[in-house]
Amino acid sequence: MSELKPRRLARDEGPAFAKTVELCFGTVATQDTIAATVAQEFDEDWAIGVYDSGDLVATAGVTPFDLALPAAPGSPLPSVRAAGVTCVGVLPTHRRRGLLTKMMGFQYAQFREREMALAILTASESSIYGRFGYGLATTHASLEVATKRSGFRELPHLEAEPAGKMRVIGKEEAAKVVPGVHAEARRSRPGEVDRGEARWAGMLEDPERDRHGDGARMFVVHEDASGSPDGYASFRHVWSREGAWKVRHAAIVEDLYALSPAVHANLWRFLLDIDLVEELSVPDRPMDEPLRWMLADPRQLRTVAARDMLWAKLVDVRAALGARGYGAETQLVIEVNGPGTSEGAERYCLETGPGGGSCRRARSGERTDLVLGLADLGAIYLGGCKPSVLACAGRLHEGRPGALVRADAAFSSPLAPYCGTHF
Repeated sequence: MSELKPRRLARDEGPAFAKTVELCFGTVATQDTIAATVAQEFDEDWAIGVYDSGDLVATAGVTPFDLALPAAPGSPLPSVRAAGVTCVGVLPTHRRRGLLTKMMGFQYAQFREREMALAILTASESSIYGRFGYGLATTHASLEVATKRSGFRELPHLEAEPAGKMRVIGKEEAAKVVPGVHAEARRSRPGEVDRGEARWAGMLEDPERDRHGDGARMFVVHEDASGSPDGYASFRHVWSREGAWKVRHAAIVEDLYALSPAVHANLWRFLLDIDLVEELSVPDRPMDEPLRWMLADPRQLRTVAARDMLWAKLVDVRAALGARGYGAETQLVIEVNGPGTSEGAERYCLETGPGGGSCRRARSGERTDLVLGLADLGAIYLGGCKPSVLACAGRLHEGRPGALVRADAAFSSPLAPYCGTHF
């Protein structure tokens, strides 16, 4: 039997790539879904696969993203180009043959060759990627809000009704308005990524096959007094029958981005006031979403789940640590070891200050402050998990007293990291 090895795929292999991806995730490809996958996910510079006797049996791809990073206090958020790993799958006929491990190794070599400091992904199964050095970097909350008793409390420090207006718009106008608002708003929160033209085109097309029986995607945009858009939300209506006569009416909120707290509040007020809707279902929001604190009765908002979203791997530890800003000025000697590293245990000296961070190899005489795995470094990288929490979980060791306090302050982020783009 010939050895099964991953290799790069050519453009004309895009349809085979799309078919295999769908089979790996339990669906059968159609001409429409093949075209959509090739347009949105297949990048011939990055796509790889494994063939067996002429059949493509495993795939992996990459979408390069601009990823927002934590900033130093008072500074704009920096960003880094990150490899967004996607379309990873192995057919059921070829499980337990090490193909995933081979593809992860092939991708890692690609990242190193192309000087990508960071790789990110969203995991279909949360138990898979830790062994390849990816750490759980962002978590999102799933919310439900009963709309009949969702009045706002007084918000004396927030302009609840800014000058401007709301408009419900169709997808043709949304294509001209929404991407620009998202591009500006997403730069204010660590973990957010940009959305390319192909991704927006797929989202705005909103084919019936992607609705799962729900209504079409609708958009509401907020405009300031001059008519410039400064916030939007997208949502769907959902109807379900309960008994012989009763129909339950809900709405699913998919996107909500605003350029100010006042516009953010007004978008929520609009969504909570949609006629006939009894409940808002919000599949994913940042863990620090402030809506609960706006409601007169906060019990009407229920957090029904908290789920992992973005996983991060520091491919080039020095470059990645030097790219983000930090919440405090300090020096930390960090020993990184375990799965996903290329050279066994590695020691780095991170120096942080108002201008950002710099990272170099640690010298032999410098005492180690923190000992952790590469996946654990990915978990704290965007500020979504404190180093002290990992220490309590037994995944990080404090080498010198006081190091955890300094690390918590340095790696903190004023806003919880969040990624609102699925890939």
